[in-house]
Amino acid sequence: AKRKSGAAFAWDDFSLSAGLGGAGGYASLDDGSGGSDDDDDGGSGSDGEESGLGGAKKKRKLSTRQKERARVAEEEGVRLAERAHMAKRDAAKEAGGDAGDDWTDDDFERELLSTPNASSIWIRYMASKLKAMDTDGCRAIGKRALKQILFREEGEKFNVWVALINLEHRFGTKGSLAETVSEACQASHPKKVRLRVAAMLEEAALETMASKGGQADDAGSEGAREAAETAYAAAAKKHKTSKQVWSAYVRYRLRAGDGDGAADLLKRALQCLAKHKHVFVVSRFAQDEYAFGSVERGRTVFEELLSAHGAKRLDLWNVFIDKEIKAGELVSVRSLFGRLSTTKLGSRQAKGVFKKWLAFEKVHGTNAQQESVRERARAYVQRALEASAASQDDA
Repeated sequence: AKRKSGAAFAWDDFSLSAGLGGAGGYASLDDGSGGSDDDDDGGSGSDGEESGLGGAKKKRKLSTRQKERARVAEEEGVRLAERAHMAKRDAAKEAGGDAGDDWTDDDFERELLSTPNASSIWIRYMASKLKAMDTDGCRAIGKRALKQILFREEGEKFNVWVALINLEHRFGTKGSLAETVSEACQASHPKKVRLRVAAMLEEAALETMASKGGQADDAGSEGAREAAETAYAAAAKKHKTSKQVWSAYVRYRLRAGDGDGAADLLKRALQCLAKHKHVFVVSRFAQDEYAFGSVERGRTVFEELLSAHGAKRLDLWNVFIDKEIKAGELVSVRSLFGRLSTTKLGSRQAKGVFKKWLAFEKVHGTNAQQESVRERARAYVQRALEASAASQDDA
């Protein structure tokens, strides 16, 4: 059949008739919906008063939910005021004003009267003590901050815990570090704390290896690596079902140059994790292979993922293509785009694929290659429209 020239195609908006495809856009590699807001209680927005007999008004007791909302609103007001205050201070710093580096204890105390929940102020206060070689004073300020910051400000408290852990790592003993980490796990988010500690020790290990010319068998390097390995192993033992923990652990081994150890660890991770988390962890492993290991191994892992899940996971295609672009594998990128364009796609998904492909060719290709992508897109639209018309005729 002769193809119509118009065919309801426009490159700018990639318009397709309704009913040609499923959900659009790329799915996230992360699992789950990421949480949702609480349902509204369906109230009418009353201000807490109601009419009584004779037109008089009497106070109505607030419900528990309304009290909670009022309290949250008050605390949000405090947070906004603190942020405005910090923004003002940052602007003054950029303009060359007082940055707080030469503040006295009285200056910090006055600042904390107006912003008691600002972890950045507390941490700078701690740093001023450390600058004066007063580690005990630094530690005391951190403990005081944990007592004074509102319990709802979990992020601010967590920042202070991290500062205290860093303090013990740099200036304390193994015992004081272990004790601080234990306290932080009890008072804050244990998984986040353990991951942060492991990452801190990882960076220390990699810095030590770099200073020794990359020699992992040096005594200092070996001790630093052992500390990081122990921290990650402890986190994995405590949080066996966490995909973030296992991914970070595998990544550490790749960064430390232990590719075989990372592959073995991945097998252990898949045994511990629920099946729906496997794609996330394996994909992270493949991405880390591109960054710290072997591009060829990373490509092989992605191909295995596409073979098993490619028909339903456009996000995997997207990440694979991005990694190949970053690695400079242009021939492979064009092959992936060509394969992806022949899979069953929804209208919005197809739009994303062809526009991404065209953007790639505008940077790395020729005018002829750009026109080839446009022609493929027109052919795809024409086939989709013809298939839609045929299905309507059959109905």
